[in-house]
Amino acid sequence: MRKIKYICFLACSSLLIMLPTTTYAGMHISLDGKHSESNAGYQKIVSGAASAGLSFDMGGYTRLGYTHRQEVDSTTGYQVNSAGTGFVYFKKSSLVTSNSIDLTLILYAGDLFTPFVFGGVVSKQYATRIADSDGVESYSYPDMGPQGGAGLGIRLSQKFSLKVTYTMSKGVAAIPGQQAQETIDSYTQAGISYEL
Repeated sequence: MRKIKYICFLACSSLLIMLPTTTYAGMHISLDGKHSESNAGYQKIVSGAASAGLSFDMGGYTRLGYTHRQEVDSTTGYQVNSAGTGFVYFKKSSLVTSNSIDLTLILYAGDLFTPFVFGGVVSKQYATRIADSDGVESYSYPDMGPQGGAGLGIRLSQKFSLKVTYTMSKGVAAIPGQQAQETIDSYTQAGISYEL
C-alpha cells in the first residue's frame, strides 16, 4: 500500500515539475463529506465518508488532481443465530480507504455552472471486522484500477464553489469459498471547492 501511495505521489510531482508554471495558474482545494444513521428493525446502521482533494489547472479546461477518501460503515444489533433458534448480538464494521489521481476535462466554463468529466486511477484498501458470539473475524485486501465520472460545479462566490460529483470505479465482490469477481463501485457526493 505504501508503495502504491509513493508511486502516485511521484507521478503527480513529476507531472507538476515538468509543466511550465503558466499552465497551472489555479490551485483548487476541495472537501466533501456525508454522515447517516438509521435503525432497521433489530439493527442500527451508521455510515460516513469524507474526502479531501487538491488539483491544479493545466490550461483553461483541464486539471490534474489527487484525492484521498475514507468511507466507514458500522452495523450493530441482533441477527438469527446459526441454529436458527434465537438471536445473537453482532457488530460489523468496514473501512474503505482510497487514493486517486484524476485528469479533469471542463466541458463548459460558465459564470455560474461548470460541468466536467474526469478519469484516472484509484488505489483502494478494504478492511472488515465482524464480531459475534462465535468470535471475531477480520480481513483486508488492496485493489487498484481505473475510475471515472462526471460532475457539476456551481459558483457561490469568486473563490468558493459547490461541487457535486458521481464517481465509478473498479470494485471486487467476493463470496466465501468462491473466486472474487470484478464489479463497479459508485458514489455521489457534494462538497465545497476553494480556488487559491
